[in-house]
Amino acid sequence: VTGSIDINVGATLTMGAGSQLKVCTNFVNNGSLVANANSTILMQSDSVAQNQTMTGAMTGANRLWNLTINKPAANSVILNNDLDNGGNVVVNTAATGGSFNAAGRYHKVAGDLTVWYSAAPYGVYSAPTTLEFNGSINQNYFNRGSLNNVIMNKTGGQLTLGNSGATDWMLLGGTLTLTWGQISTGLNRVNVINSATTAVTVGNVNSFVAGTLKRNVLPAGGSYDFPVGSAVKGYQRLNFNLASPHTRTNISVGFNNTSPAAYPNLGPECVTALFDQPALNHGLWNLTSVPAVGSTGAYTLTAYPTNYTNAQSGYTVMLKNGAAAWSLEGTCVAASPITAIQRTGMATIGLGVQIAIAQALTPLPIELLSFDAYPKAKSIGLKWMTGSEVNNKGFEVMRSTDPPKFKSIGWVDGHGTTNSTQEYKFDDRDVIPTIT
Repeated sequence: VTGSIDINVGATLTMGAGSQLKVCTNFVNNGSLVANANSTILMQSDSVAQNQTMTGAMTGANRLWNLTINKPAANSVILNNDLDNGGNVVVNTAATGGSFNAAGRYHKVAGDLTVWYSAAPYGVYSAPTTLEFNGSINQNYFNRGSLNNVIMNKTGGQLTLGNSGATDWMLLGGTLTLTWGQISTGLNRVNVINSATTAVTVGNVNSFVAGTLKRNVLPAGGSYDFPVGSAVKGYQRLNFNLASPHTRTNISVGFNNTSPAAYPNLGPECVTALFDQPALNHGLWNLTSVPAVGSTGAYTLTAYPTNYTNAQSGYTVMLKNGAAAWSLEGTCVAASPITAIQRTGMATIGLGVQIAIAQALTPLPIELLSFDAYPKAKSIGLKWMTGSEVNNKGFEVMRSTDPPKFKSIGWVDGHGTTNSTQEYKFDDRDVIPTIT
């Protein structure tokens, strides 16, 4: 069509399956549009370099199927109303530099979204207020530009980020809402530069970033979710509750399907005697922050592992910093379940940091805060404190002069079940000078 398409009130335009309608000026729908599967509207003015507009009903029953924009540099197709696409959206099929201006609109895409990226001048997609991916099959996303708000609301398949050499292949200035559907990043990442704690939802087993998620964070700290995972191991969320103040500007989290093969014995601490069992076999997380070296500020980490098969009765978060050995940093939270393992007072995030779950066989019924022994005139004083106790009958005090052989020397009653701090004392009066 060399001019405009104007569907009048009461009129209906039906596009047959696989058909194409080329519009050289404007598209207006004041009536009804029936766009059958794989039909395409091509917005392209061949003889005149000019802007074009799309106006009227283009959602719901009036949705378009495929839409192709072909414009030269400095020219645009301007979207004046919200738009639903049942198929693919293409912004330029060659290095012409034109743009599709969807600013201020709500755009739903059920197929691929491809903005010319292979060579400059690149295509431009002036992002809508909200872009929703709602397809029932696998979708692909190719766009060197940024987006505002993105909603993953698919009914099947995943969204795959294409690779053009750009590090941040999906850059968001608004929010990422994960309702249904994975985002597969490959070697790229999703980068949310909105530093609000609510800029990314927690996701779920059906919707997460399968790859790397980068988030800007506020100097004042707060609770930041990283709903990451993989196609093999599924949803593996991490949460950082950053203390105020801290010096990090952003944090990146990715997931690796391979759990640590081995780690040194860790502990004893918290409710567990010794972490000496194989790591939880769900995988591990990779962390990076900016600055990568010298960042300061404590944080509480909560790990939400899934799809493991070797759970023991004791577990905690362990950390590996570069080439260093796996270690425990901060303090474990005794009451945290295996589905939400928490550790407070952590500090390290920088380049090359990994997080995994250490395990132990026998959890103790108490959270031991401290244990001290000190000399007295004719005895050795023992003093210990607990942060919590579960069905704790008491403590059998034992002494050894020839480890691992121990001798029982007394008993101190416990406090049953309590979440309050308790203090205990015992005097070992059977002392031998220079030995005990």
